[in-house]
Amino acid sequence: MSEIENSDPCGICGEAHRYSQCECVPFTKHIPDKVALTRARATLPEVVNIRTMADGTYAICANTFIGKGTQLGPLEARTLLTLNPIITFPLKLFSTNEEDLSGYYLDTADEYCCNWIIFISPAQHAEEQNVICFQVEL
Repeated sequence: MSEIENSDPCGICGEAHRYSQCECVPFTKHIPDKVALTRARATLPEVVNIRTMADGTYAICANTFIGKGTQLGPLEARTLLTLNPIITFPLKLFSTNEEDLSGYYLDTADEYCCNWIIFISPAQHAEEQNVICFQVEL
């Protein structure tokens, strides 16, 4: 069976060929859609940029000096009752009620549901640390 016989009918004329080969409307140019930014990339402030590291991970780098005492965020992400196993740096939210020992995890794995702060890499040792993360509310 040939490729033409096995293909779906043309969406323009109904014949057994690809629409790109249809003689009714010869296509000479294609204008593709613009690539849509993820929410995380669209919320990136102008003072920082995202760099792709050699291992394929991402890092945030400052475009200008960001002084001590500058507040970033807040981190925006969905909350989960259980930890997503693909998250490399889990963040847990704790209840402000002392009797409630339950907590939620922030799902930072999906660029479409989070803001840019998910790209900030955790420090590997104390000398690298130049940002702190803290919980304001639950």
